[in-house]
Amino acid sequence: MSEKQQNKPLIVVGLGNPGKKYEGTRHNIGWGVIDALYSKLENAPLTMLRHSTYCQIQLPHGQLVLVWPSTYMNLSGKAVIEILELFEATPDRLLIIVDDIAIPLGAIRTRPSGSDGGHNGLFSIVESIDTQSFARIRLGVGPVPEGVDSADFVLARFAKTEREIVEKIVPRAVEAVIFALDHPLAEVMSKFNCNPVSTG
Repeated sequence: MSEKQQNKPLIVVGLGNPGKKYEGTRHNIGWGVIDALYSKLENAPLTMLRHSTYCQIQLPHGQLVLVWPSTYMNLSGKAVIEILELFEATPDRLLIIVDDIAIPLGAIRTRPSGSDGGHNGLFSIVESIDTQSFARIRLGVGPVPEGVDSADFVLARFAKTEREIVEKIVPRAVEAVIFALDHPLAEVMSKFNCNPVSTG
């Protein structure tokens, strides 16, 4: 990465679907992390673009750009390429927060790159920026119960007992993002990747 890119902000995109209909659904947990970051750090001014809303937050150790795509999940790549172009940033300054039905609820897996794993939002991003080499924090929302359609499952809201777990892993993901601002991703993985947390 060039020195110019090192000075670029860390662009953090929470995947989800816009609108009240999707608030609190499993598919929107990435968006929930961005909401929590915004609330924790400061009420920075919001700027609306064609495909997203974003804000810039200056911290002592660097700058975060928080991004809420206004596209639907399947078109997330439009929001990502738009924000990268705006900040003249490359994909190595990108961190995607995403739900994952392949890992159990409460687990966190940070990865420097990888396939879309069947996730439509990640697929759209890979297609749009033509690389799988971007960091992502995957938040477990699985497994999908037997006999339940996966699309219906991710668009449903968390049950009460599940929300207790979500309320523990979202703050952990928030801290992981802040830590990632000035630490190598390997250290983020070592410190914040976890198996499902207990509700006890």
